[in-house]
Amino acid sequence: MIKLIASDIDGTLLTDQGIMSPQTHRAIHQAIAEGIEFLPVTGRGYAAAQNIIGMQGLQLPMINLNGALVSSAQGQALSQLPLPLDQVVAMCDFLNQAGVRYSLVSQDCYYTTDPDRYQAGIIRFLKDQTASHQQAGIPTPSIELDQAKAFIQDIGRLKDLPQQDFLKLIFFTDQEDLRQSFREHFAGDKLLTLSSSGRHNVEITQAKASKGQALTKYLEEAGYQKDEVLSIGDSYNDLSMFAVTGHSYAIGNAEPAVQAQANALAPSNQEDGVAWMIQEVLAGRIG
Repeated sequence: MIKLIASDIDGTLLTDQGIMSPQTHRAIHQAIAEGIEFLPVTGRGYAAAQNIIGMQGLQLPMINLNGALVSSAQGQALSQLPLPLDQVVAMCDFLNQAGVRYSLVSQDCYYTTDPDRYQAGIIRFLKDQTASHQQAGIPTPSIELDQAKAFIQDIGRLKDLPQQDFLKLIFFTDQEDLRQSFREHFAGDKLLTLSSSGRHNVEITQAKASKGQALTKYLEEAGYQKDEVLSIGDSYNDLSMFAVTGHSYAIGNAEPAVQAQANALAPSNQEDGVAWMIQEVLAGRIG
């Protein structure tokens, strides 16, 4: 019997338009009402993920930043695994010399070279999700816009701030040779984990931080058995999560290599794959 569903967010819970469909919203609430825990496991930090989860009228514990942060339902850090500072400096130097934009994520802030673009994305999400809920007749919780945007900061401010712990570095580039060069330079560093949530990005966390490692610890502390847990995702950073759960589903839009590592397939995010999977669980056809 499935007692916990561990779900990725981007490309899995969210449609290609970046919102959660009414069908998925209702299915998650139904699963929770039936006593199944729903645990977001995401590359996003807590604030970015809570903008999404809070819009669904939910307050849930989460595994954030690919396992570098585990957050309580109230947003408190239950555990965090910061990147070694000297490795952060080395990676930033590499990317600065290559002319690649990147972002650094701490527990409370997302530092980026283009904060206006990210803040515009938050505004767009809140408006689109509100419109989707209203059309479906779903009550929409009010989220303070300024508070929702506050965690995004200009990376240029870093030099003016006190030293702090960074939990993830992420960069995007369509230059495959540059991504490969970065991987070759840092992949042998035993203090780092390199992963990807898409074709054109690289995400770096501390070596002990991965979705799978964080989920394993969470399940052990909560007393779940492996066969009681189902994971669902779409990207390479979800593979470690698939490996530690008794049931794993790749969403239909996942890369073929990701689909090959899952126990089974669900419909795509555009076809409400998470909602379909939840209904299968509730009907007793999974688990």
